Amino acid sequence: MDIKLNKGEQTTITVIASICSTAQYEDPENESKRLTLFAMLEGSARLEANHKKAWAELWESDIIIEGDELSQKDIRFALYNLYSFVREGTDYSLSPMGLSGSGYNGHIFWDCETWMFPPLLVLHPPLAASLLEYRFKRLNEAKQNAAAHGYKGAMFPWESALSGSEETPVWALTGPFEHHITADIGIAFWQYYQVTQDKKWLEEKGYPLLKEVAEEAARIIPVKD
Repeated sequence: MDIKLNKGEQTTITVIASICSTAQYEDPENESKRLTLFAMLEGSARLEANHKKAWAELWESDIIIEGDELSQKDIRFALYNLYSFVREGTDYSLSPMGLSGSGYNGHIFWDCETWMFPPLLVLHPPLAASLLEYRFKRLNEAKQNAAAHGYKGAMFPWESALSGSEETPVWALTGPFEHHITADIGIAFWQYYQVTQDKKWLEEKGYPLLKEVAEEAARIIPVKD
């Protein structure tokens, strides 16, 4: 594209791109082109306005620290990263570095339920729900993992990816011996109910997972009569 400008004239160039993967679409290249064309028809002004509106809605829930500007900036930066990497209504979770780096291969660890989930739960429960949906959708894989190790119930992997299977490198024994990740997930599920009091969710998703978590815990830590 050629743009000719005379002295003193200005122009604005807007670059729009879309990225899709085979995890969401059978033909990601075609879908990326379709979304880019849609964005072009929407126009940059409308896209920017919707972008600002979406962020403004997220920041309606905030953590305010008075008298400590540096800590306030740190908190806002942390929340910005959480808000950037999670989407309501999905079944995707957060890796330790989110989208900010390739460390940990993008795998999901217990860090999410223990450290990243609680603030989202308090500030934006629908966002937190998507993190739990990731675990719920992979409950069957966790049950298979438990059975493979001789346990009842569910045994969630130390490193989890799209399949829900154990992704920990074979040279590390973290997966088989670090059982607390299943408890971490169980605690997060119970915390979600405590905050939302959503009994329908508890019946359909919370209890089925918590039951399997309890089954594994009883096998590892026998309950004395």
